[in-house]
Amino acid sequence: MSCIRNLAMLAVAAAIIPACGTQTTANGLMVSVIPGAVAAPDANVPLQCEIFFFFSAPINPASVSTTNFFVSAASGGAPLGNTSVTYRPQCQDGPLVILNIGLPYLTEGANYIATATSSILDTTGNPLPLTQVPFTATSTAALTGPVNFGGVVNSGVGAPGTGQITLTWAAATGGNNANYTYQVYPATVSGGEDPVANYTGPGVPFQSTSGTMTLSSGVPYWFIVRAQDGDGNMDSNLIEIGPIVAP
Repeated sequence: MSCIRNLAMLAVAAAIIPACGTQTTANGLMVSVIPGAVAAPDANVPLQCEIFFFFSAPINPASVSTTNFFVSAASGGAPLGNTSVTYRPQCQDGPLVILNIGLPYLTEGANYIATATSSILDTTGNPLPLTQVPFTATSTAALTGPVNFGGVVNSGVGAPGTGQITLTWAAATGGNNANYTYQVYPATVSGGEDPVANYTGPGVPFQSTSGTMTLSSGVPYWFIVRAQDGDGNMDSNLIEIGPIVAP
């Protein structure tokens, strides 16, 4: 249901991205590459993560598979078998493929390569260039277990004209560190939660089981909420709530 970012982000353009490079964000890493280019290895990808492939134009949904999008050991070998992929064409930053890495998670200190193959097609049937991004899996502490979080549960609105929407959720469990925080990802269309645009108002990231945001009055919103432990590991739920009209 969403296009949201977890802790690692590797971006791949279906047409042309004018520049390439890396950008560290509050929750992880974004790497933008020109198709066919190879980015320098990065050592900031957490063990519990999703990898996000951004496109500047729609792709053929039939191309979205773990055969075309995968992670493998940098030394070669078969793709990791504990993955799944989802295509989110409605993202506000453009179409997105989410590669989710499940249990067992990445190995501390190991080198990997994220690959988008040349078998990926655009909507007119043209193949896209092979793109590979090497990275090293690291975190502040070895992951002893996943962050378990059930996502957003309920919502409420404030007085007319305030634009205030309050979301509630149950507390997270698991992970390495019980110092949990919660990020909210809003969108003005279902499935359009932007992976680089979590809510940034006062009190963010939220530290309890609710959060109040001030948004544009009269506008309907959809939301996803994710939990992060004190070591930076984030859950991967895709539970969306909405539409909720800001009062």
